[in-house]
Formats: sequence, structure tokens, C-alpha cells
Amino acid sequence: MKLHPFTLLLGSMLLPVSTFGAAKEPYQGSRIFWDVATETTVFDGAIYSRMIELHDGSLMACAESGGIVIARSYDKGATWSAPVKIAFQPDRVGLCVPDIAQLSDGTIIVGYNPRPSTPWSEERKFGIMAVRSIDNGETWSDPITIFTASHDGGEGCWEPSFLELPSGELQCYFANEYEFPYSGEQCISLSRSFDKGLSWGAPERVSFRAGSRDGMPVPVLLEDTGEIVVIIEDNGWGHKSFVATTVRTSLDSNWHDGFVDGGSPDRQRIFMTTPSRDLISAAPYLRVLPNGETVASYMGNEGRPQDGDDYRDMFVEVGDSRAMNFKGRTKPFNMDASHHSLWNSVAVIDNDVVVAVGSVGEIGKGTSIAMIKGFPKNGVDIPYSNVTLDGSQSDGETWWHPSAEQFVMGAVSRNRSTVDFAYDDSNLYFIARITDPTHTSDGNKEDFVRILIDAGNVCGTLPGTGMFDLTFYSDGSVAGKSGVSRGWKTMNESQLAGTANVVASNENGYTIEGAIPLATLGLDSRNLVSPVRMTFEIADSDGTNTVTETVPDAHSSQSWSWMEVRFHDNGESGVTTLRDRCAGSRNASVIRQNGIVTVSNDREISHIELFDSIGRSHGKIKVNAEASSFPTLPLFGIGLITYADGSSESIKF
Repeated sequence: MKLHPFTLLLGSMLLPVSTFGAAKEPYQGSRIFWDVATETTVFDGAIYSRMIELHDGSLMACAESGGIVIARSYDKGATWSAPVKIAFQPDRVGLCVPDIAQLSDGTIIVGYNPRPSTPWSEERKFGIMAVRSIDNGETWSDPITIFTASHDGGEGCWEPSFLELPSGELQCYFANEYEFPYSGEQCISLSRSFDKGLSWGAPERVSFRAGSRDGMPVPVLLEDTGEIVVIIEDNGWGHKSFVATTVRTSLDSNWHDGFVDGGSPDRQRIFMTTPSRDLISAAPYLRVLPNGETVASYMGNEGRPQDGDDYRDMFVEVGDSRAMNFKGRTKPFNMDASHHSLWNSVAVIDNDVVVAVGSVGEIGKGTSIAMIKGFPKNGVDIPYSNVTLDGSQSDGETWWHPSAEQFVMGAVSRNRSTVDFAYDDSNLYFIARITDPTHTSDGNKEDFVRILIDAGNVCGTLPGTGMFDLTFYSDGSVAGKSGVSRGWKTMNESQLAGTANVVASNENGYTIEGAIPLATLGLDSRNLVSPVRMTFEIADSDGTNTVTETVPDAHSSQSWSWMEVRFHDNGESGVTTLRDRCAGSRNASVIRQNGIVTVSNDREISHIELFDSIGRSHGKIKVNAEASSFPTLPLFGIGLITYADGSSESIKF
């Protein structure tokens, strides 16, 4: 790792605070947008499902349904095969809570938890078992025993989950109260296999908090940080019930240095957005996105007036590359209070698509397994394009998504809507297709698309100069507000000149194509180096009630919470943007301490050019020279790193 220190005279730098409120570090991380058109039933009359993408690109799901069943999809979840039973229940023994994994050699393993029914007897015991397939799921082995507990429900074991390490070691994690008979305590145990799941070692303790119950483990390997992280439910935090928690070890240690106890720094509550003692985040699940971020689900009671396991919904949040700082909370299955989603999980398929899998149904009437796809986005990508304002995606228009569906919304209203963006030398454009059967176009100011833009790098907690709030109504009119000190000021007709709203309606809804002059926003297409942030909303009214779809975690007057905008040049416009000059992989990291900025990267750096927040260059730094001094920069700036091979990328200060 190369370290490149240089001095920017930052010692006197203060966080800029103005009359519009304190600037704040911009929101980092992806947010997930759920597409209601992809919601599909995987199993009828089943519960507790897990899903993976196999090496051949097909999907396989398992569930408990009078035994352990699997189903297969060859079209990324649009349709599913009939269930096939791969583990059969012995008399008075339920087979429960399956987990599924495909190993590096192609072996598929499904684990499950035999649970005897009462009255208990010596010959029927709790345990962890598995079946294997070495022919891509066509045939399955006889059951393999991983661990056997007592026949007594106070000395049982629960909830297996698998992890294969780069060495080929296969691990099975499970909740274990066999070590603590009738104490109410429970630990997380680990058994290891070195022959792809054919045989298993004795269990080892991974985590234990005295006096409480660690349960429902799900492990992942964080390759970027070299850590094994296990998400569990932990009722020892002093909350009303279980709280989603992580325990961790380094891959090098691999749990050989002992277990994580209740006071260990390697035990952490992870959800930033569920701080209340009354909010439950039980039955958590964890997966890793291709960009290194993590995504977790849990079963929660937020918004539920009733208590009890039946009154739970599935929530999903996005964490950082260490499985920490989870936020961007969403509800994939946004059902009414008479329905629930229980014992949920998530899968990552098709490179970066998140699949939420839940046991959904009407309370008191059983469940089926449903899935829905979500699309993580960590910014707004805006290509250069020629756009014709006619209320449709015309030939020759280049939006970021081929079908102009960069963002898919509708998880709240259950009406699918899409939004995408483009720009040219004069305007910022958007196209929004709104599914809305109750829409009427004449004089309707209840259905609308709202675009909020921070073009002045306010990045604050209150509106300020350079922020704009523009509403495009489905009747074709436009209203706008501009940011002033600590609030909004209505824009007049002259200030809105050039802002266009073209609407095309039909019986299923309407499409808006809108144009916002770059000059109105104070932007110049030839020099788009200043940070721009954006969010948007879609309002749907049925004449009585209005539902507003928003970007997760985006607050309408707090632009620090909005998404970063990335302008892209198509190579023909002649427009030069900092983003397009920084097309290399984003590997550099920045540490600022005591006025010294240190840039680290594995690649050889030629020089760094510094830009302030409005795009003014403050010169180039030759990194092989001794520390250089430059005029004090504002807090938010951009550095353009040029590498020895001529490629470049941007970093933020």
C-alpha cells in the first residue's frame, strides 16, 4: 500500500455553518428500490425459506413444508418449478428451518433441524442434519448428522446456517442450548467439515452472553476486510426482546482464539435506525453485495400496535463493508395490518439484485413463500442525451437504463412507477412513468412527481441557496421553490421560465417528461465538477388518501441525505465532467488528521489536482515531492488522482 502525504493548511479549517443550518457529511451507501412487478410466489403453504443462485445461473429455494422441499427457477424467479421433497419427516419429528449453500466444487448442501413433538421420548432427538447433492440438485443423499442434542425441548438445538471458507473448510453454525439445560441460556456453536459436508467435527462455541440467548446465526465472509461475521438475534441488550447483532472474528483466527462474550467489542448492535427499547429486530439474515456493502433483513414490529410473533414485518437495511452502520430501511412486502411477513431472508443474484424472501400471509391463516426483487443504488447516474419532450421515451433518447427505469418505486403504494434522468447543454431531463388507475388528468394537483436538487453543495440540515424543490403535476403544470436561509421561497413565473412538463395519460396512469434549465440551477454543462445531490418523490391520490413514495432515508429539506449525482458524457457532446475524467476503478482512500491529508492506494500516483466545492482548481500536487502547502480549502472538495498509467479517479475531502 502506497501512502502519499501532503499538507493543505487544514489546521484552521472549520465546519461551515451558515444561516441555513449546519453542513453535514453526505449520506454514504446504497438504498434499495423494490419492484412490485417482480413479486412472485415460490411455495404455497410453506414457511421459513432460503434462496441461492446456483453456479449455472438458476435459482434454488428451500423451505419447510411437511419436510424439507426445494424449488427451482430458470428465469431469475419469474416462475418456479413444483416443490420437490428432499428430506422426509420421521414419525412425530418435524423437519424445520432449512438453509442452503452451493460449495465451490458444485456440491449443494441443505441443512435442517429435526424437532420432536411432545410428549418427548428418548428415541426422538433434536439435532442438526443435512442432505447433499453432487449432480446440481437432481438427486440427494441420505441424511447426514452434524450434531445431536437431547430429546428434551429444554436442551435442544436450532437453526443451522452454512459458510464455506476459501480454504475449502465448510462451517455449520447453529443455536445451541444443549450446553445449558433449562437455564434459558443459549450459545452459538460451530461444527467444521473438511470433506464438503460428508463428516463433521464436534461443536465449538462462537458466542455466548451469560443469562441470555444468542440465536438464529447467519454467517458471511467479508473478503475485503478478512473477517467472518455472524449476524444473530441477542436478547441481552436490555431491550424488550431480540436485537439484531453481529459477532465477528478474523479469517486468520477463525474462532480459534475463543468465543465472543457479552462484553466483547466484537459484539455489536448494528441497526442505526431501530434504537427504541420497544422495537424488535429478530430473526436477522445477512448477505454481501458485489461492491462490498452488506444487506441485512430482520423481522420487526415497527408500526404494529399489537405484540406477538404473528405481528411482524420484514425490514431490510444496507450496511457498509464491515457489516456495520446499517440504514436505508425499507419494507419489501408492504402489506396491511391484517397480513404479516415472518422468518425472512435475502439473497443476492444476477450480480447485484437483492431478493427478499418472506413467509407472507393473512394473520391466522398460514403462509406461503413470496419473493420480490430490489435494486441497490448509491447515486443518480445522468447521461448526456438528446431528449424530445413528448411524454414518452422517443427513439434516440439515451437514459441511464435502456427502458428509462433507473429507479423503480411503488413498494408503499403497490403501484409500480419508474424514474430516469438525462441532460444536454441546456437542460436536466427526467422521465417518470406512473402506474395509477385512479388518475384523472383534468386539474389534478394531487398526483405529482417532485424533484429536489442541491446544486449549491449546501449538503445541510435545512434548505439553503442553491437548493430547488420542483413539483410536476399530472395536469401539466409546474410549481417551484428555491432555497433561502433556513427555508423555501416560492419561485415566480419568470424564475420557472423554460421549465417544462409534458404529460401523456391513459387508463393505467400517466407519463411525465420534464425539463429543468441548467441555468436555473446555476449549473454549466461544460464544467460539472461541483457536487450535486438529488432526491425525488411520487404522490398518488385516490381522491381521499395520498401515498407518497420517497427515496429511502432521504429527507425533503436535508440535502445531506439526498443521493449523489453522477453526470456522464457520451463521448460526442464535448462536455467535460470531473466524473468522466475519473473513470478508473475507485480504490483510493483518504485520511485527514491534524491538517495532513494522506492518500493511500496500491497503484503509483503521478499527481493530485484539487478542486473546491464549486469546481475551482487549487493546483496540482506532485506526490513524490515533499509536503506542499496550498490555500485553505472549504470542507467539501474533490481531488482528481492521476495515476502513472494515465488513468484517473476522484476522491472527496
